[in-house]
Amino acid sequence: MLEDLRRALELHEAESDGWVMLRSFELGQRDAELIVAGRTPGAPNRWQRWRITAMRVIDYELRAAAGDDLVVRELDHVLARQHTDVHLALTFRGAPRDVSGALAGLLAAHVAEVGRWIPFERYWNSSVALDALLRGGYGQLAHGPEFLMRAYAVALEHHGVEVRLVPGAGASHKGTHEPVAPGQRLATLTFGGAFVVAERFAAVCLGAETREDLE
Repeated sequence: MLEDLRRALELHEAESDGWVMLRSFELGQRDAELIVAGRTPGAPNRWQRWRITAMRVIDYELRAAAGDDLVVRELDHVLARQHTDVHLALTFRGAPRDVSGALAGLLAAHVAEVGRWIPFERYWNSSVALDALLRGGYGQLAHGPEFLMRAYAVALEHHGVEVRLVPGAGASHKGTHEPVAPGQRLATLTFGGAFVVAERFAAVCLGAETREDLE
């Protein structure tokens, strides 16, 4: 039924008056259940309700929203990759010629890789301020998923800093609901600024309702 949900969402994207809202979210020990309602394109008073089950939840964040796009992506979303990539420590030697420019370069590299999905400060060395660490000229700058550490390394190299990537044990982001093995396949559901990362998703259509049913 997940393909049926995808087709319904494609109809919403094609119609200017079709949109989706999150009705409820319930988190169990391992799984979560979301109820979403999508307004029927061309029929503003009719909605279609779906129950989406997230099996083996890894990570999630909910922000109240209505009318946002709901997207299910089964591979390679950065929210999943931060858990499934090998985690590396990024060490450096040599202070950048322009510390402010290096910080701006790191932020630009971060946004280019992950947009707004992962906080900039998540994987940095939290024991010292980032600018002070760079001025000090050596140390461990960050520890996190390989794809992001490599982006940071390239940004630093542009500022004359020698970098090294060292294998680290396990994920450095502790907010996971379940442990994840490197390379495990995960799926991601996003809804505006909210997200759920899980092993997989299933969806069941619960039928139609009217505006009066929602109020």
